[in-house]
Amino acid sequence: MKAAVHAPAGSFTWRYGNTPSQLRSEWSPGAAGVMTQGAVMAFENNNGMIADGVAAAAVWKALIQADLKGQRSTFGYTYVMVSEASPETVHVWHDGHTVVSGLVNTGIPAAPTATGVFRCSSTSRSPR
Repeated sequence: MKAAVHAPAGSFTWRYGNTPSQLRSEWSPGAAGVMTQGAVMAFENNNGMIADGVAAAAVWKALIQADLKGQRSTFGYTYVMVSEASPETVHVWHDGHTVVSGLVNTGIPAAPTATGVFRCSSTSRSPR
């Protein structure tokens, strides 16, 4: 538990050398952005908690307990990239691999697609 208050020295490296640059740009040390919220939601979902992305006291307690027990996520990390350039495309990246790519239609002027980065959580598992 001491490490939760006084983090040991170390360095961060990306698990996958081919992590998309768009995904890398969403994370910075000490900042709780969309990427952190998504990770918290995934942890909450995996542990039967309401997946709201808020690292409240109960989440921290469960996170520390999971770490002490050596429990790790078995699902991995999924990132979806959509390009509105012509032709419009989608790429789904999961644990270092592009698992789906293709053409998409992102919307029409009367009903445009929202742009940006959004967190989500799901109980479904992606086949490999």
